[in-house]
Amino acid sequence: MKNENEFNRHLKSGFQKVGTSIKAIKVSDRFHIGASDWLVFVKGNCHAIEAKFVKKLQNRGKLLRHVVSGPQVTFMHSMELAGVKSWVLIGVGDLRKMFLLRWDYFYESGNMAVEDFRILLDRDEILSFPMSDVDELVGYLHE
Repeated sequence: MKNENEFNRHLKSGFQKVGTSIKAIKVSDRFHIGASDWLVFVKGNCHAIEAKFVKKLQNRGKLLRHVVSGPQVTFMHSMELAGVKSWVLIGVGDLRKMFLLRWDYFYESGNMAVEDFRILLDRDEILSFPMSDVDELVGYLHE
């Protein structure tokens, strides 16, 4: 995978393979600035997911090249207030993994230091899934 567009195509394909137990809608923020990339409906619950992609997890510096924007943070916050769980899903190419983080980790700046990401990972505060297994991600959202 080379970029966020390919990551989103991968998610779309994975969501479709899961079948009728979920409904995943790829959202365009063309009409509503800051709208999350995905709205995923599972067992009567809705999840707003902002998808990001990095080719390689760096040793230091900022985690994301393309930050979670202010309008995206505002959208996810408003979704949470409405009872919708909001997430940032980061695909990391070199690790072949996806990491699911609460949206509020990005509340202040829209980004985080790689060091902070690794600390959260060591504390098991970040969920990880194999890049090849969107079904496992959906399984978590079912809970």
